[in-house]
Amino acid sequence: SDAGFREFCAYAKRGYARVGVELQAVLPPKGPPPLLPLCLELPCGRQAGPGPGGPPGPLSFLIIGAGAGTISMHIQAHCPHGTTVDDVEPNPRITALAQAYMGLDLSAAHTVEPVFGLEALRRRQGEGRRYDVVWVDCFAHLNIPEGCRSEEFLQGVRAVLMPGGVYAQNTFFMHETIPALEDEFDRLFHGVVRVFGARHVSLEPVQYPPEHARQMIV
Repeated sequence: SDAGFREFCAYAKRGYARVGVELQAVLPPKGPPPLLPLCLELPCGRQAGPGPGGPPGPLSFLIIGAGAGTISMHIQAHCPHGTTVDDVEPNPRITALAQAYMGLDLSAAHTVEPVFGLEALRRRQGEGRRYDVVWVDCFAHLNIPEGCRSEEFLQGVRAVLMPGGVYAQNTFFMHETIPALEDEFDRLFHGVVRVFGARHVSLEPVQYPPEHARQMIV
């Protein structure tokens, strides 16, 4: 019920420390999502100017499950100059369609790798690559594939994060016709707590009308 959802959200906010940035995955009807407002609240934002009051420096993002690159394009448009985005999208057809019809413009600062998330993490671990932000948006319909929620996957995410970096994952935790979502969310959440530690984990509810699945940012 909606009352139960609100109760769960209130519990989540009481029970877990808040990460220093709210990640929002609702795509509005027009324009890109307000994923990282101005990119100024990121705890991992490096200071380019002298002293703590200087402007934030460029950030590095890894987007696993990039789809058509909507979030990535928003990051490129709103984050400090020099910010880099590595997209991971296993379906090259989606990338081609995004380039043809949605304005996706790839460059040295914005790349796409056509592999699955776990493979991308293993490769980056081997190469010693690190990121300020790892954003995960992997779905098969509303379900998160095992390869994007296993403990091996989460360990890989942690291994490629910079010290003080942010990991966030888009999830659905409830749907009246897909009961498996609750178990998937439970396993993912407890895996995140084991890998990152409870004091570093927060839940950010995304509210939908009653007929939609319940969505949560971990």
